[in-house]
Amino acid sequence: MANWPLNIQPQRFSFVFVLLQNKMTLQEKLGKAIVQLRKQRGLAQEKFAIDAEIDRRYMSDIENGKRNISIDVIERLAKSFGISVSEL
Repeated sequence: MANWPLNIQPQRFSFVFVLLQNKMTLQEKLGKAIVQLRKQRGLAQEKFAIDAEIDRRYMSDIENGKRNISIDVIERLAKSFGISVSEL
């Protein structure tokens, strides 16, 4: 067999790919949770960002897992959803 990077043989590649794909950062997990909650409530991103007093571009970065947000921002997001921080 050919030498594969990281000693990954072809028959094992799909399993390794699935494992790598499931390694989301905390920011990405939080972003996905925010998107889900926002869409469940039928809120547009811009409207939700205004309600939470967050710039829409910053909100987009949060939802895409590109921002490491402060506890203050997390609290504003939870308050805008009408839930506790722990429920977020």
